[in-house]
Amino acid sequence: MNESIEDAVKREIFEELHISITEMKYIGSFPNEYVFKGVSYFTCDMAFVCKLNNNTILKPADDVSEAILIKTKDIDYQQISFPSITNILKRYINLKSDEI
Repeated sequence: MNESIEDAVKREIFEELHISITEMKYIGSFPNEYVFKGVSYFTCDMAFVCKLNNNTILKPADDVSEAILIKTKDIDYQQISFPSITNILKRYINLKSDEI
């Protein structure tokens, strides 16, 4: 409540990985269906690209099982649980290729 999406991104990333975000770019919103106990919850995922320093260390919180960095060419889309996340990654990769 009473929090912008940008502030929520900064807060969540800090809570989950102990990283302070100073720069971010919105790349889009993506519809999602989350099924829990047989009930469909329709949500909208918002995607941001956040810049990190090269020396940033990820420190997962106790509710995060693991945090890894992988190259875009090494993404295994079969391991991603939601189509919206796959679509976010594909949009990011397309945007990056347009910048070159």
